[in-house]
Amino acid sequence: MFAASFPLAPALALIFNIIDFRIDSRRLLWWNRRPTPYRDNDIVDFEEDKTVSDNWTIIELPAVCGFP
Repeated sequence: MFAASFPLAPALALIFNIIDFRIDSRRLLWWNRRPTPYRDNDIVDFEEDKTVSDNWTIIELPAVCGFP
């Protein structure tokens, strides 16, 4: 019914949908890119985290098993 009163409405809707599709596709491809890999020299942070986790386990496990 609106097309009868404004004949350019379907053409404008098609143009706007094409533009919107292109913008959304670029945005989707930009946000979902794979992270850029980089090389580290060592794994110091991992070793520190593992040491803290190991020490916490040594304290926590006897406490949980001994005091139910």
